[in-house]
Amino acid sequence: MIWTKVFQYYVPYITTILILNLGKYKRIERLDSAVRAYGYLDNDLDQGVSILCSLYYNNTYSKLGWDVMQVQTNPKDQLDTDQAWCAGELEGLVLYEAIYIHYYNNVKQWCKGRQQLCKKVFEFLDQHLAWVNQTIIDKDGWDPEWHHVNIFFNHMIGLQFGYMEIQTDPKKALTLTDFIVMNLQVDLDDVAAAIEGDISAKVRGDSRCSAIVKMLPNNEDLLIGHNTWTSYVQMYRVLKWYDMPLHTSARSKMVVPGKTISFSGYPGVITSMDDFYLVSSGLIAMETTIGNSNASLWQFVKPTGQIFE
Repeated sequence: MIWTKVFQYYVPYITTILILNLGKYKRIERLDSAVRAYGYLDNDLDQGVSILCSLYYNNTYSKLGWDVMQVQTNPKDQLDTDQAWCAGELEGLVLYEAIYIHYYNNVKQWCKGRQQLCKKVFEFLDQHLAWVNQTIIDKDGWDPEWHHVNIFFNHMIGLQFGYMEIQTDPKKALTLTDFIVMNLQVDLDDVAAAIEGDISAKVRGDSRCSAIVKMLPNNEDLLIGHNTWTSYVQMYRVLKWYDMPLHTSARSKMVVPGKTISFSGYPGVITSMDDFYLVSSGLIAMETTIGNSNASLWQFVKPTGQIFE
C-alpha cells in the first residue's frame, strides 16, 4: 500500500509527527519540506490497522515541473462516498497552498474586469448544485451514473472541508461553489456565453488540446501523446494517481473495472481537464477540443437537466 511505501522509503526524511483524533479514525500526518503523507487509521488497534484513506505528496514542481500526488482508499466497511470524501479532505489539507494559487490564477483572474458576469456564473452554478443534490436524492442510489455523480460531489465537499480546516487566512477562504468553479473551469466560457445570450457574438473557442494515436513500425507498439494548449496561469501541475475501489452503484458489490487511474491534473481539481488518463482497465482516455460553432445553441445550456464536464 502507499502508506507502507511512504514509511519504507521516506522515514529518514520525516521531521514532524502529528496525531489528531477525529471520531472513529485518527489522522496520522508525516511532513517534511518535500514529502508529505497523511492517513486515517482505525482507532481500534486490537483489530489491526484499518486505513480508510492515505495520501502521499511530493513537492517536485521546481525540479520536474510537476508535483506528485498518490491517493489510496480502503473499501472495507466503507461507503464509496466516504472514500471520496476522505480522499478529498486529505488533498485539501496537504495542497491547500497550491489550491489557492491555482484558484487565484484561474478563477480570480477569469472574473477580473467582469464581476457582474462572474456573479451570475456563480449563481448559475449554485442553482446547478441544488438540482444535482436533489437528483441524487431522487435516484436513491440505484442509478449507476448518479451514484458516481454523488461520489464526485462528495470528493469536492471533502476537498473544501480539508482546505478550510487548515487555511487560517480569512481572505483565502473558499466555498464549495469556488471548488465547483475550479472543477468546471473548462465550462466557464460556455456558461458565460449562455448567460449573456448574445447569439451574434463570434464563437471563438480556445483550441485547448490535441492528441495523437499512432501504431509504430511492424505494429510493435502504440504511441499515444497529448498536448494541452492553455495559458501560463495553468502551469501549476500535479501528476495524480488514485487507487479507489469504488462500486458500480451504491447497492452493488461490483467494483468498477478502472479502480486505479493516473492523470495530468491541477491542485484542487479531481479530473484531468487536459484530458489525459491512464486507467487500470487498460484504457487510455484523451480529448481534443470540439467547441460550439453555433451560437444559437447557447439557449440550451441550463443550470438544470444536464451534467457539466
